[in-house]
Amino acid sequence: MKRYGLPLLLAIFPLLLTLGCEPEPSPAPPATGTAISTPAKPPAEVPVKAAPAPVNTRLPFTESLPAKAYELPSGALASWREAREHQPALLLYASHPLLEPIPAGARAELQSLLERSSAQEIVSRSRYWGANPALLPPQTVSAAIDAGLIGELILIRPTRAEPKAFPLDVIRHELRQGQFLTENEARALNLVAEGVISGTVRGLPLRIVHPERLPKLTRPALLHIDLGYFRDMYVNEVKTPSYDLIQQLAGQVADAGNPTVAATLSFSNQEAGLSLESRFIMRDLAAILANPKLLKGATPASWALRASALYAGEMFSEGRARELTEQAVAATPDDAAAHYALALNLFEQNRSEEGFAALDRAARLDSGYALEYLYLAERGLELGQFGKSIELMHKLVAALPDVPFLRLQLANYLIQAGRGPEAVPLVAQLRALRWSETVHPGVVSLLEEMSQVATSNPLPRSPDGPGAPSASRSLRMPGFDHSMSGKAGQ
Repeated sequence: MKRYGLPLLLAIFPLLLTLGCEPEPSPAPPATGTAISTPAKPPAEVPVKAAPAPVNTRLPFTESLPAKAYELPSGALASWREAREHQPALLLYASHPLLEPIPAGARAELQSLLERSSAQEIVSRSRYWGANPALLPPQTVSAAIDAGLIGELILIRPTRAEPKAFPLDVIRHELRQGQFLTENEARALNLVAEGVISGTVRGLPLRIVHPERLPKLTRPALLHIDLGYFRDMYVNEVKTPSYDLIQQLAGQVADAGNPTVAATLSFSNQEAGLSLESRFIMRDLAAILANPKLLKGATPASWALRASALYAGEMFSEGRARELTEQAVAATPDDAAAHYALALNLFEQNRSEEGFAALDRAARLDSGYALEYLYLAERGLELGQFGKSIELMHKLVAALPDVPFLRLQLANYLIQAGRGPEAVPLVAQLRALRWSETVHPGVVSLLEEMSQVATSNPLPRSPDGPGAPSASRSLRMPGFDHSMSGKAGQ
């Protein structure tokens, strides 16, 4: 099993290498036939703990259950903490168990974050691309366990094999090798039924199950689905069509009939690097959770057109795929995924200006698609097109202003292009942030040197075109290996 991943080392170009009150208790009525006497002084009031609120649950994919979508699974902690009093069973659909342990020295700060901070701060401090992370996405479930947010963990393992082929020894080895379970916890895992493994993790009940063996729960469920689950189930649009996978998951969850207190989703395009081309899966899944009738027809026109376009592309019918994508944009102009697919198609035809216009529309509808600017900027850098790369990075920073590493990358590009004065305010903003020396060692000193270079000794301006500095001199965005297993879907 591969771990979710350690941050990649930053590759810096040579010049910078040196661098409320509880309710009052009601008086009990006197027992029948008992005389009432007046006590000499009133008894001390004993605080009574308020009873927990009734559990408000829905049956996912049967009843409407609006889901909260996050860019990274760690952001979902902001929603999970709201269900803590019900001690739900977390049903985790993901390619990674998100069980990397929390260092002992970081637990107190993390506990405070989850108990006292706003949802926005939890999201911003639970990502590697942030300046001062309190946790990283691979630690999401560990954080939930440590904070007492859940009462049971159920990992749904993405696999296309039959339940009878559920490999206890392989799973035991993967979880131990990834340091998600201790040696004793891994050894104690037991195959209790076909496709169902039982054990514990840090004192919490744990089950690892085949997608076709969802258990009937005795406590409310908390449903989380990460895009990585579909990545590991997917082969291509002929063998495993995306919408068939959505229908399959929805049917399995609905058949289990577990009352669910909340549902969350995560895209994992940022940092984990899952393809933006599959981002539509989570958007459409959210729509189905909110309106299960979509499973039985009456889907938006763009869905059927997208499915047909994906199939046509798989069958090398690029012209037909382009035609269907254009129809999807026309039929549902607010479908960001359709605009993004059109942008990719236009780029493939070398219709760059039209492609950028379509990508701009997609990013306006869903800022998550702005990440494509980063990929295109890096490609432009390889071609020596600093001007275009900087323009794209400006768009990316505007779309995702709360991600400091993107501003760091933009400042880097500006300095490389000999446009140091433009980088000065960016570097000043970044230096004002509190940077974690544990997660991001050396960034503070890097920013100090970037400031000196930008103000006192800027690099000579690099022309756009052949001969400009290569991408090997650029700062590389760090990321994670999001795979749960080296043999996905087995």
